[in-house]
Amino acid sequence: MKPPICCICHKRLDYPDDGGLIYFKKRRSDKEWQNMMEKKGMVGHPPYAEWFCGEHYKKQKS
Repeated sequence: MKPPICCICHKRLDYPDDGGLIYFKKRRSDKEWQNMMEKKGMVGHPPYAEWFCGEHYKKQKS
């Protein structure tokens, strides 16, 4: 998994209330990645999810 660092300003999220993880709509390649990971019994940070600090998280959710 990716460490919790804002993908915009690169601020490290030290506490859960600092921001959050946002999942975007899956593209075909994202679904293929997910299927491949499930078949291999692997886990990892999905390509359709990004971390955002509190400031950028609020802007993305609105």
